[in-house]
Amino acid sequence: MKLTFYSIKTKLFFLFVTLICGSTVFSTTIYVNDNSIVNDVFCTSVGNDSNNGISPATPKLSLSAALTIANNGDIIYVDSGTYTGSNNRSLVFNKEIQVIGASENLTIFDNAIGVQRWGSITSNNVKLSKMTITRYALASDGIALTIPNGTGIELNRMIIYANVGSAGQGAVHILGAGTSVTIRNTGSPCNRVSSANYGGGYKISGSTVLFENCSINNNVVSAILGGGIFIEGTTANVTINNSTFDNNEAAAGGAICIYNGTLTVNNSCFNGNTTNAGALNDLGGGAVLIQAQTNGTTTNVNFNNCSFTNNSTGPASSDGGAVTITNLNSPTCNVNFTTCYFENNNAVDKGEDIYFENAFSPTFNVVFKNNTFKSMYSGTQVNLYNADFAASQIKFEQLSGYGANGDIVNNGAGVAINNPEMTGVRTEVSSLLPVGLAVTNCIDRFDGVCGTTSATFTCLTENIWNGSTWSRGTSPTVYEHVILNANYNTTIHGNINACQLTVKSGVILNIQNDSKDNVGADKLGTYVYVVNSIFNNGTINVLTNGNLVQVNHPLDLNGDPIVTPNINFTKETGNKIRWDYIYWSKPVSNAILPTFNSAFDVKYYWDPDFCINGINFSYEGWRTLSSEPAEATGFITRVKTSAGTTPANITLNYSGTSNNGNYNATIKYYDTEHNAFRNFTLLGNPYPGAIKFEDFYEENKDKIYGTVYLWSANTPYPGSGLYQQADYASFNLTGGVGVPSASTQSPNGILPNGYIASAQGFMVRPKVNGTVLFTNKQRTKDVPSNNQFYRGANEEKDRYWLRLADANGRYNELLVGYLPGATNDFDEAFDGPINSLSPVKFYSVLGNEKLVIQGKSKFEITDIVQLDYSLTNPTTMLTISLSKKEGIFNSQSIYIYDKKLNFYHDLTQAAYFFYPDNTSNRFEVLYKLNGSDEEVVDEEEINIQSAIVNSEFTVTSNIPLSKIELYDINGRLIFFTSLEENVLNYTKNILLASGIYIINVTCVNGAKKTTKILNQN
Repeated sequence: MKLTFYSIKTKLFFLFVTLICGSTVFSTTIYVNDNSIVNDVFCTSVGNDSNNGISPATPKLSLSAALTIANNGDIIYVDSGTYTGSNNRSLVFNKEIQVIGASENLTIFDNAIGVQRWGSITSNNVKLSKMTITRYALASDGIALTIPNGTGIELNRMIIYANVGSAGQGAVHILGAGTSVTIRNTGSPCNRVSSANYGGGYKISGSTVLFENCSINNNVVSAILGGGIFIEGTTANVTINNSTFDNNEAAAGGAICIYNGTLTVNNSCFNGNTTNAGALNDLGGGAVLIQAQTNGTTTNVNFNNCSFTNNSTGPASSDGGAVTITNLNSPTCNVNFTTCYFENNNAVDKGEDIYFENAFSPTFNVVFKNNTFKSMYSGTQVNLYNADFAASQIKFEQLSGYGANGDIVNNGAGVAINNPEMTGVRTEVSSLLPVGLAVTNCIDRFDGVCGTTSATFTCLTENIWNGSTWSRGTSPTVYEHVILNANYNTTIHGNINACQLTVKSGVILNIQNDSKDNVGADKLGTYVYVVNSIFNNGTINVLTNGNLVQVNHPLDLNGDPIVTPNINFTKETGNKIRWDYIYWSKPVSNAILPTFNSAFDVKYYWDPDFCINGINFSYEGWRTLSSEPAEATGFITRVKTSAGTTPANITLNYSGTSNNGNYNATIKYYDTEHNAFRNFTLLGNPYPGAIKFEDFYEENKDKIYGTVYLWSANTPYPGSGLYQQADYASFNLTGGVGVPSASTQSPNGILPNGYIASAQGFMVRPKVNGTVLFTNKQRTKDVPSNNQFYRGANEEKDRYWLRLADANGRYNELLVGYLPGATNDFDEAFDGPINSLSPVKFYSVLGNEKLVIQGKSKFEITDIVQLDYSLTNPTTMLTISLSKKEGIFNSQSIYIYDKKLNFYHDLTQAAYFFYPDNTSNRFEVLYKLNGSDEEVVDEEEINIQSAIVNSEFTVTSNIPLSKIELYDINGRLIFFTSLEENVLNYTKNILLASGIYIINVTCVNGAKKTTKILNQN
């Protein structure tokens, strides 16, 4: 397994030396190299133990020789190679030194199953990093490494792999009450202890040990306890943070067994651990066995925000699919589970998730706070099985601000079962389900099966592209270091997922507009998703719909500085004409403003401090942009006059360092006049890929309201005065509302829903003065997400869109949705106030709010939605139509009620025509007609014909007529009559000018219908 990702290895090396030496003075630097210089990082010649070892040109050949000449404070650099033989085992680290390898996958100490130990640490402040220790097999405790004493000892970025002992306990044995060890960023897979012994990966006897960001996987104890870690000794104090325990195995306590001391596990994952048929297998504990041991002592075990999934017990009569809590003798044992998650665990006998069994006379205090037990079981298969704990010894409590876990089971549909599914007694203080809890997110460092040839390590295992195939035979995953040795095109070859990415010199990576499976349809975009650093020695091109996503910043999962690449960025505007405005942001750290000079003339930023004269003078907030904009802020540019009126796409190209990490932007709040333009702030997506607005809102919901507004050019500017139409597409958690589709420009008329594209500026409404935060967590590799300046795909919900349009084709839309989480009051995440200078405004009314998007709670057929509109210089007839519907509204009628005319109309059958006037609160939407209206004949059964021929106005109907109203195109009432007798035909001579007229007809049974006729006299 070779690793060549240190393409800038010299720079990183000197940076590392600078950082280390900045805080500590070291007397000597010593070098070790094998008999090759292939992939070397530190040395310039091969090793020889007769060399002095103090320069890159004169390295030692073995670590033993380097340790011999080292003194306290020295650093030993061990270069790339596989180190074997007697001079690279049975090592003694008895001085305060550092030993640093080239990387875990480059510097390998391999004993080839010889019956020796790699080494022992007996000094304070020994630090080992970036090495693999494999196939050592001493038949004694600490099969590969023992640490019998010392403080300040650190193992960082180590792989302790496939060390197998015929006897002994733990691949690593840490012992002594005064010993303290920190283990970071380390993988410990596939270690095995045979015979009747404990602790496959680690045995900890009374020491203080901290594990951080480690993977302890696939370790096996053949006969007794603690497949991953075994903890004993009353002075033991073990803390485990952000680590994974997968597929470990023991007779009991598949991942961890604790006898004594204190164990605290935070933000860690236990998956697929199991018990085998060894001795004591009936104790169970697929993942964890807690077996307090010593009379008169206290054992403390705490699990915080951990997940337990797919753990199991293997042999018959074994209990506790995930955890067994029991005792030996009569100690005190305190156990706390806080905000943990249990799903799909399985015990052969009792307690699918947890089993409690009391032996002798211990004192137990077991407390559950706000946990989730996801899987439902039946019969004797219960989540928690209490064999014989007293009622006072198991408690279910509630954390402040959260629901509790009194309802143990929550099924896949989210339906609670009222009582804990538990055999035995317990004390319960709340019956709420947990809400708002953090999600455990762990990264495994080992991804594979045990065996030298198949072992793979996160970010170390290479998957190399040669131009046609991947070296590992399959597309890369987020566990692998992806190396591009040849050109790569995401449309042709597919998206890339990687833990780390290297683009070799001369190689071009194109992150394209469309996927290989979608060419010729809508351009959905592609992505390159990298957890850690991107080393770009070639060329990376990010096209309009492409997403470049990096996850970590400023440090990678090993604690090293993240490398962010230089990219070439391309953005296409869609079809634009002269004087169109486009909203932008900058996705690279370099200056980009001069790039816009070729296609755009004026450039503005938004400063609401100048927007003081009300809605008609909102343009005063636009200030001339003359200096480079900051990341996370928006700005706008206007297409040059010379572009003319023929629609054309504009393409911008610029280069720079890809933005990565956190960015802040200032927001300003002015007053409670919600729709005043001074209450809006212009922000911008700072990344070279899309962000998910819901994630942005969740991180900033104490600062902003939950609706985003995206500018859309529509009516062409005439060349003087103010723009004729200013409007914003909008979206929030309810959905999106677009703006009219122009005949020339694009994109318009598109329904946004959830994503903000790269280089996109957007408006939000602040709640406070302050700053908002953009983070990498908001970036997404969802496809499509970056395929337009707003999102096009939709999620099916119970909602509908209404459109108000005039005879000139201008229109405005609103959205009403019924969604989980929304209420019938104002919800900032579901209700969106209108933000428009359009001459045609259409909105629903909720209290004092005018909403372009209204989210409501669960649909009730008796619900009513208030509608209103406003027009600038109304001159034509208007129509209200149903432009889109989803969910329950695919079969539910939607009635518009014109309160002025006392007229009901089913919008699912046809649009409603009316004439504008100054009537306020004129319309309502309802879903069920009241009183006698419930018996209205379906409009499809009504046949009404109207005509004006030779000044004769006629109306015929298959249902007797009651009332007739005739309006002209300007909404003026021309004629009205109430018919006293039931008639099917009505005729009247009337002199009318040529033009369009509207007939409103009411039948005697209450049926009402509107028709439009043309008088050609």
